[in-house]
Amino acid sequence: NGGGGMVLHNASPIMTNVIITKNKLSGGYWVGGGGMFISSSSPTMINMTISDNTANVLGGGIVLNNSPLTTFLNSILWNNSPNDIISNGSDPIATITYSNIQQFVFYGEGNKKEEPLFVDPENSDYHLQESSPCIDAGNPDPQYNDTDESRNDMGAYGGPGGNR
Repeated sequence: NGGGGMVLHNASPIMTNVIITKNKLSGGYWVGGGGMFISSSSPTMINMTISDNTANVLGGGIVLNNSPLTTFLNSILWNNSPNDIISNGSDPIATITYSNIQQFVFYGEGNKKEEPLFVDPENSDYHLQESSPCIDAGNPDPQYNDTDESRNDMGAYGGPGGNR
């Protein structure tokens, strides 16, 4: 019923510097989560890039199913169809800070809704161009700094585990 790229069920992983792209999920009425389907879980996602995923019905990027403790930090959700992230419950959708999400405005510290300017997504290069608004836009806490000790970049190539 979902999760073209990944399914989390009853799990609480800390995921860092992960890219989930170009997954396609099709099927019946309740099928979603082209990139991820997260159910009864409380993952923490740091420096993720979730882009160019599609689903037949909903949640091209991510479907949250009874997972209100999902946390996104320094991440990019962009160009997922029909939407980047959706919750099928009445719970709060997630805690999202210092992230760039195209199709929904999330009220959290440091969030953006600007074209991330990937280098060449058609050829799966999701590094950021030098003029990207996501460079040096992640959480300013030094624990999240990039490998060159500059402020964290949003997306999978930023942070202490990245290789921008």
